[in-house]
Amino acid sequence: MVTTIDTGTLKVEPVATPSNKVAEGADDQVLGMFNFEAKGEEVQITRLGVQVRIIASSNATVATTSDVTNVTVYDENGVAIAGPTDPTFDYGSGITSFGSATTTDTISVPAGVHKYTVKATLSSDFAVNNTIQVNLTPGNNITAKGATTGKTITATPATVQSSTTQTVQIGSLVGSVQTTPVAQTVVAGTNGFTFANLVLDAQASGEDMRVTQIKSAQHTTGSAYPALISGLKLYDGSTELVTSNDPDPTSTTAAASATSTFTFVNALVVPKGTSKTVTIKGNISKSVTSGSVAFGLQNDATNAISATGVDTGNSITPTYNYSDGQSMTLASAGTLSLSPDASTPIAGLIPSQTTGLSVGVIAASAQHENVNIEKIYVSVTDVNSGGPDQFDKIWLTDGTKTVGVTPTSSDSATSPTTMLFDMSLDPFVVAVGSTKLLTIKVDTANVDRSNASKGSSGEGFQLSINATGDVTARGASSGTDATVSGAPTFNAFTLYRSTPTYAAVALSNAFGSGLRELSKFTLSADPKGPVAVYKFTFGVSTGSISYVRDFYVNDSGYAQGPVTAITQHDTSAVTNPDILEFLFDTDSGGIANGGEMREIPAGGSRTFTLFGTVTDDGTAGGSVSVSLLGDHSFPSTVVECAGTTTGDNACTGVDSDDQNDFIWGDLAYTVQYNSSTATNTAEWTNGFRVKGLLTTTTPQSL
Repeated sequence: MVTTIDTGTLKVEPVATPSNKVAEGADDQVLGMFNFEAKGEEVQITRLGVQVRIIASSNATVATTSDVTNVTVYDENGVAIAGPTDPTFDYGSGITSFGSATTTDTISVPAGVHKYTVKATLSSDFAVNNTIQVNLTPGNNITAKGATTGKTITATPATVQSSTTQTVQIGSLVGSVQTTPVAQTVVAGTNGFTFANLVLDAQASGEDMRVTQIKSAQHTTGSAYPALISGLKLYDGSTELVTSNDPDPTSTTAAASATSTFTFVNALVVPKGTSKTVTIKGNISKSVTSGSVAFGLQNDATNAISATGVDTGNSITPTYNYSDGQSMTLASAGTLSLSPDASTPIAGLIPSQTTGLSVGVIAASAQHENVNIEKIYVSVTDVNSGGPDQFDKIWLTDGTKTVGVTPTSSDSATSPTTMLFDMSLDPFVVAVGSTKLLTIKVDTANVDRSNASKGSSGEGFQLSINATGDVTARGASSGTDATVSGAPTFNAFTLYRSTPTYAAVALSNAFGSGLRELSKFTLSADPKGPVAVYKFTFGVSTGSISYVRDFYVNDSGYAQGPVTAITQHDTSAVTNPDILEFLFDTDSGGIANGGEMREIPAGGSRTFTLFGTVTDDGTAGGSVSVSLLGDHSFPSTVVECAGTTTGDNACTGVDSDDQNDFIWGDLAYTVQYNSSTATNTAEWTNGFRVKGLLTTTTPQSL
């Protein structure tokens, strides 16, 4: 077998330098960077020619290549591998000067891609904005061979490879004050408060800047005075810049100005082409709670910032964008405002034995400092003789942390009663300038009238925070009691063993003469138990038709036939707004005795459709509009008993009330499920707050 050993290859291409600025009069200035890629074998370079090109700025006299000395090549580990050598002048043209620096040191390039950096010493003869560029022409200026084969390798490409152009700049630094933090109110007694952010900008500098001292001007107004601020520190990010002196001001003169000097133990270096932001922080005494304090840059062009060039050691005279900084107004305490959030649930019916039902959402907003909420007293007012006995536990949560309180029998003795949420050991923290939502939830009690449960159908509660004194809140920074405003009241809720939900269903037909769907909807029962319906009432209005009559209701869940015969209280033809009332008849014997109930199973639903025969007279604008009616308030007795005569199935109690359009029951007496005597039991109420009926304000129309 014959094995052919091929010659390795070498490819050279420029790489962008971290900065495009260099300093005159300084050593080891980066003039260019290149990637050398060796393939097939290690490559040994025995001659490397670097061309140096200098261009003057604004037609000024150009520096020559003799102003560039000690050209040295460094590997990616910072080790000098070739040079130093000085360029020799080749030629010049106008404001351009050319020279070559050739090294015959052996450079070993291992297989792979490796970065090499060309550095040099620049004299002080350069003018600002002169540019320097180094070029390599691999095909002509590199002599190389394979370390394994010993064969000559011609580097590629043959064309000139030019480094990033470097611009000669003197060392420079610009000082300014950021507009953040913004002017704000801060509580006296706050520690570690950020007063100002100072910017040290070396983006136009030809060398890194070494900062040894910063002076900040402090201005106070009103009753505030400079010595009110103590423990002043300067930070580079999260790192404290340790000072050799005490920068705290000593003046106790109100509305005076002072200077805080920060002299660093270790200089702060700002790399060229970058900027740094340093932060002034300090502690505010509790002794004054009015006036203002601001920190900025001292208006002193020679002293505000002391800096030298890292490469040259030259002292720099910074330039400044002077600012007094942002005015921080002092206050005696943080504030906490409370209100019901828009997400607070509307008043409604809630099912028994359900955990984590939201019954109120507190929007808590903090100003001036973070505020810790340590205690909240929530008042519970009874609805329909209810109160805390309608829930087993009440919770307060921010979504992460939850605090629970279990009511006792004594809590139901008076109305309103108060439940205490005590978070003293682990407060809810409301961040300054933000709003935290605190949700109040309950675990509802069981409703079982047969076993005398503490939960009762139709009884409920309403929660509130009666007064600002019912909330204990403290500033996180100052430790001072926060000023609390707002005493939110939330909506009322009533408990039932289970609850119904109404939802409209789109009609499947259009307007026209003949039998038509006039209203279609589903009634669903909560999974906690079945519900029963006894009576529906529809509001009907017509426009430009002869009449609509022969109404009936279809019940999708009725097992004895597809169409349920339901007797209506009003059987007249409808040509004007009218009310239609319907009672259920399960076995053709209930209507004579006042009607019967229709059960919807737990977690299930039934669809009901009102039909009517429409006769259209052809006049333009014909229409029929129908609404299933709810009720505007609870009946006089929230859960009523029906008739007691033998064979009388009527819900006469609720049906005789003024609010009797929609009658339903939660079957709270479990022994009465599916019983013909259920309508004689005190477990019936009207349509007030039935979910869906309250929000259904637009009728279904043909």
